[in-house]
Formats: sequence, structure tokens, C-alpha cells
Amino acid sequence: MKPLFFSLLVLFFFASCSSDEDLTFPPIGQVWMAKNLDVDVFRNGDPIKKVENGADWDSAVANKQSAWCYPDFDPTIGAKYGKIYNYYAVSKTDNFGIHLLAPNGYHIPSEVEFNALIGYLGGGQLAPIKMASPPPSWPSQDSSIAYNQSGFSALPGGRLPSTISGFQNIDTRAYWWTSDMTVMRMDLSLIKTEGSVDDRGGYYVRCKRDN
Repeated sequence: MKPLFFSLLVLFFFASCSSDEDLTFPPIGQVWMAKNLDVDVFRNGDPIKKVENGADWDSAVANKQSAWCYPDFDPTIGAKYGKIYNYYAVSKTDNFGIHLLAPNGYHIPSEVEFNALIGYLGGGQLAPIKMASPPPSWPSQDSSIAYNQSGFSALPGGRLPSTISGFQNIDTRAYWWTSDMTVMRMDLSLIKTEGSVDDRGGYYVRCKRDN
């Protein structure tokens, strides 16, 4: 009974689920969505343009238009990983500076908030194991390792840095926007900030509940 009890205790220590959509981390006072954002309208009801090819993505960027797409423009892949959002969808705010992409009661987390979670989970080199969905979600996962103790269920959905370079790292790395308009990058060995990115790129969003 001891191994089972210990495993359950470890899982509770790292995170407890407050609903099907939320993960709570009481020691650091954070509550996160349990999956990537998957919306096609802003919280005020305005639609977000769906993009289905590179030319339309570039057009949205040129016109500073909010847009989203599926990874590799493929709905089948999107069903697994979620939606990729462009710079203008993430950066759109109301008159009070609130990002409209996040649903009511949530916000796009800052680098500081991401780093607080990463620090709580052991730092940049240890946190990925506790955040990554279990095998066979990521390449070369060791079946003897207890992945996803945090319940974060990170998936390697890749990114779209620009249509010139095309989609990259699908099935090998995860990327999320921050409210600072930087990007967090994760593989199984490290999670860290990617730094500033330009407005041509597309990445996922994982929301945090308002305090």
C-alpha cells in the first residue's frame, strides 16, 4: 500500500484539480487551465479570424488582424494540440489593458507567473517531466518515469515562427505566449523563455485564473 499512497500524495502535493478545466497549486496561489486555450471569439464576442493557409496568415499579419490556425493548418492535428494564435490575437486588449483572448475570469500569464510555476515544480530542468503528458505523447519518453505529476498535460504542438520557415517542432516541443509577448519553450529536458518574438509568429496559449 505504501507505493500507491506515496504516489497519490505526490500528485496532491503538486496540484489538485478544482474542475475539469483547472489545476490548483495552493503553495504558490495559482490556478491554471488544464489544457491549451481553444476559442475562436474574444471575451467581448468579437470573432477571431480562422486562417487555413500561409498566404492568409501573412495577410492577417500585414493587416495587424487577429487570427488563429491549426498546427500545419490541419484540423486533425489541431484536435490533438489545440489552436495556434498570432501576435495580434494575443496582444488585443480593452480600454483597461485587459487581454481579450482569455475568457472571463482568466488571463494570459506573464513570464513571472510562468516562472513561479516552473520554480515550484523544481526549476527549468526538472519541471518539464512534471508538466509533460505521459507516454507516448512525447518522443523518447521513458515509461519508468512518472510524467505529468502536476497535471499540466503539456503536449508538443510545435510553433509557426513565420510562414517563410513554416511550422516547426510539431511532436517535439511545446510553446506558449506570455502576456509580455514573449514565448515559453519546453521540451523534455528544459523549459525557458524564448525571449521576444516578432509579429509573424504563432504559438499556443495556456490561461491562468485571475487572483
